[in-house]
Amino acid sequence: MKKIVNFIKDYRKEIGGLLRHAVTIVGGVLIAKGSLTTDSFHMILGATTSILGTGWSFANKLSHKKEIKVALSTDPVSGEQTRKFCNVDKVWKSAD
Repeated sequence: MKKIVNFIKDYRKEIGGLLRHAVTIVGGVLIAKGSLTTDSFHMILGATTSILGTGWSFANKLSHKKEIKVALSTDPVSGEQTRKFCNVDKVWKSAD
């Protein structure tokens, strides 16, 4: 599972482009068969991209929050962890 996640992270732009083209092809086939109108396809595509974009942004913000906590807990010179964040009190405490 970790290999899949790393692969997706490494090839994010390429995978996004392939998914975009796949959706366009599927939509074109459905429109050609008469199962889907052009207006409804645009509505579905717009709603889907909005939801995916919001989720992606949320996940990105969570990862930055973790990076900031790690950066604030380490000594910039030695790289050792000198402080820990206490979630109960919402304060930084010594790592001793």
